[in-house]
Amino acid sequence: GRRRRALPLDLAEENPMMKSARLLISCLWLTACQTTPPETPDWAGFLGQVDRMDAQQLQGARETAMRQYVVQPTDVNRLRAAYAVSRPGASLEQLAQSRDLLAEIAAASDLAPMRDLLDAEIRQSMAVQEAQRRVLELQAQLDDLQARLGELQAQLDALKSIEKEMVESQQQADEMRR
Repeated sequence: GRRRRALPLDLAEENPMMKSARLLISCLWLTACQTTPPETPDWAGFLGQVDRMDAQQLQGARETAMRQYVVQPTDVNRLRAAYAVSRPGASLEQLAQSRDLLAEIAAASDLAPMRDLLDAEIRQSMAVQEAQRRVLELQAQLDDLQARLGELQAQLDALKSIEKEMVESQQQADEMRR
């Protein structure tokens, strides 16, 4: 009769060495998941955890995420690092760094929608920071102008006082001549 060809998967399941290797890989994966986030992370958990961190914890999370990205530059690690680096308190340089990390995630990636959302949030944060910088700059200019106005007002008051004294002196001189 007709003989059935074994698929590679069938061979792998029959081979005791492959079974052992598969078990070992599973154990290593579970161990790795306990020390580093898995490739299919619980995004809500990760995002919530990062968002609840104080400044010191956030700095540690940024450093950890960047180390993970450097060691293993996957899209997940890029997204994680970009998110951690872009959290509140991030400088414009850090926000730009986050956008650079996101730009490395391909449009065809399953993470592209998250990348796009985070990129939009980062662009908004950058715009807000730029607007805040501009407000501070304009406030400083306004303070300078108000100080200059105060100086000019003091000079004007001094001139008015001198004019008043001159007018009064002139009137007294005119009265004495009469």
